[in-house]
Amino acid sequence: MKKIQPNIHIRLAMMTILLITVFTRCEIQDNFEYQPSPTNPNLNMTAWEFIQERSDIMSTMAEAITRAAMQDYYSQEKGYTYILPRNNAWKKYLTANKYASVQEIPVEQLQSVLKYHLVKGKVNFSNPDEFKNPNEPIAYQTENGSVMYLSRSSNYQGLINQGTKKQWTIITSNLEATNGTLHVVDDVVFLSQ
Repeated sequence: MKKIQPNIHIRLAMMTILLITVFTRCEIQDNFEYQPSPTNPNLNMTAWEFIQERSDIMSTMAEAITRAAMQDYYSQEKGYTYILPRNNAWKKYLTANKYASVQEIPVEQLQSVLKYHLVKGKVNFSNPDEFKNPNEPIAYQTENGSVMYLSRSSNYQGLINQGTKKQWTIITSNLEATNGTLHVVDDVVFLSQ
């Protein structure tokens, strides 16, 4: 019996220390209202300037735009929504289509691909008037004459071509350039019905 009692005292002491530690680490929340992020989505530059400035992830996109002679689409005030594939997206596209580099893609084909990534009008996924309900794709015209379906998930993450055979998730959305809205993706996207 004497061996059991010291174990009980040690356990009680450890439990007391644990409870004191847990309760002294708790903080009272100041208020229960939503606190918006201090992140500023306004870039204060054109889409083309953003692409050039972010060469760490957009150098292949810049190369494609230059080869297709489409810099004006990204630098002038057109009011587009720009879907911007990152370098790894272009690498996957080149591999899938058996090209060694962007320079091997026929210019007309490259222009068509890039024009599909230019949505007419500004689309911001946090706009409650436009995207009232999640997972309800809205058809938008692209510069190449095709349709791109844009929607958002319940956590406001942008989706491309939801409800078609192939859909994509936007990894960075709602960046506001001086000439349109930018959404960054990990794939070169296309319409697959």
